[in-house]
Amino acid sequence: MALLPEKTFSSISILALPAIRCSHQNNIKQDPVLSGNKNFKLANVDKTVMANARVLTTTAGAPKVGSMRVLPVQPIDYFFQLFSGGNIEDDLDFTKLDKIPVNEIPLAVINSIYSSAGDDEYKNQIESLKRGLKEDSDKVKRFNEKLAEIIHTRASTVTNAYLKGDEAELERRRYYNIAKNGYDQYPLMFSVAAKLTSPGNRLQRILQVDQHYFAGVAARVKIPTVEDPKELIATAFTEQQKALELDDNAANIQNEMGNLYLLKDDYAKAEKYYQRATQIAPDWAIPWANLLWPLCADKKDGRRYQCRTDRRQSAG
Repeated sequence: MALLPEKTFSSISILALPAIRCSHQNNIKQDPVLSGNKNFKLANVDKTVMANARVLTTTAGAPKVGSMRVLPVQPIDYFFQLFSGGNIEDDLDFTKLDKIPVNEIPLAVINSIYSSAGDDEYKNQIESLKRGLKEDSDKVKRFNEKLAEIIHTRASTVTNAYLKGDEAELERRRYYNIAKNGYDQYPLMFSVAAKLTSPGNRLQRILQVDQHYFAGVAARVKIPTVEDPKELIATAFTEQQKALELDDNAANIQNEMGNLYLLKDDYAKAEKYYQRATQIAPDWAIPWANLLWPLCADKKDGRRYQCRTDRRQSAG
């Protein structure tokens, strides 16, 4: 391909540039890229302006930019900061909150937290929050979602500690602590959070599963405190079956179903659910350990040998 004369260089299209780059193969002299065509200027430099700019930056420093005004904390954010560092179940009565209509929950929560001993900023923020919730439905939605998130986070922390066999949680399950272990309030917390969550939100289904699962657990751990556990076992079964209908791929629910069938001396079904739990969560040790119970039972007459520790206390 013949090269264009130098005077037409500035009008060459980008598509033609590869031919020019390769022209060294024909031993044709080209202008270096950094120099280019001396008759084609890309920019002019005014040395006087540059010199004045250097003097200005040296004597006066960098130009000052006006500082940005710090935005005030919004009432919703201010309110939820009051929960930081504490357990929300100690601040709110979830038994009462679970019984009232969802549209009344925000104000009930605010009134539960509000203290007349607060300073002026505190009082102004709370009053501003109340007004905003009355006037703006978007603020109500944001408040509800934030509250649901905080409740879910706290209740899930307890649930996860229970499932991991955390030492403090194991102590709460001991028969002498059952009356004060507080497990009854966690299903209520999940229930309230589910009500606050918008329909169709994936979190709502998770909250409903957790609600039924922990309601069943709360019923089962009470069994050692009563003479006739039939009613508690029935309640636990009902709750776990509801949880299972919502999520049949949760290892914790499968494991709990195994616990309940073991209490009914149905070793075959207990083993089935424990096995399923190990398949779903093979790294979770508890269902593997629980498998020992149906396996060491005498399936002919229902008696257990070498495994006579009270199952009601040790079920995970």
